[in-house]
Amino acid sequence: MTTSNGITVTLRLFAVYRERVGSDYIEVALPDGATVEDALRCLAEAYPVTKPLLATTMVAVNQSYVERSEALQAGDEVALIPPVSGGLDYPSPDPRILISDDPLDADRVTAMVTNTANGGIVTFQGVTRDETGGRAVVRLDYEAYPEMAYKTLQQIFAEVEERWGITDVALAHRIGRLELGEASLVVAVGAAHRAEAFAATMYMVDRLKEIVPIWKKEQFEDGSVWVGLGSSAPPEGWTGA
Repeated sequence: MTTSNGITVTLRLFAVYRERVGSDYIEVALPDGATVEDALRCLAEAYPVTKPLLATTMVAVNQSYVERSEALQAGDEVALIPPVSGGLDYPSPDPRILISDDPLDADRVTAMVTNTANGGIVTFQGVTRDETGGRAVVRLDYEAYPEMAYKTLQQIFAEVEERWGITDVALAHRIGRLELGEASLVVAVGAAHRAEAFAATMYMVDRLKEIVPIWKKEQFEDGSVWVGLGSSAPPEGWTGA
């Protein structure tokens, strides 16, 4: 919305940001011509606990990644994307993509890439292991920004097609609470030859961890940590509860 003194934008907060601010979103009033950096500065001033996170955070405006110099318009949705890990089925614009809190069916995902033209079919599953860095893992919790996750996954599919000419790809990601041994990710690729199928599968998993806004929280017996943020300890100078 436009105010008499400028514009108002909405900051969407996920994972550690949501926990530290205590809300899924906040509205920020800014002067005309304000940038993403201005919005982040307002957030840090209002919630100092978020300031240590901003250096490693990417930003999306209306579900597309932008630079912090991007000018904002009234009504923009500015999503803060902390480093990503990788009953709810979010409506998917692409039948090859599934984000769900139901257990994943690897056979179903593999069937999407199976046809007689493919001499190599690779299926990768990521599962919850019981230890990280010497600490016993109790469970994992996954959270997603689903609308943008679908967009970035489709971007990855397009990159695979451009690089290898492969279009038989499918991916399913679990969200919510996962117990030990449960699959959080299934990636399937079908190609004429096995080398390309393996290479494209590895590429998709790596790119997912780079740009797709799905976050993993490891739960231990003595605490928890959002993966990619380095430490479960409160940031230096944090005076919050």
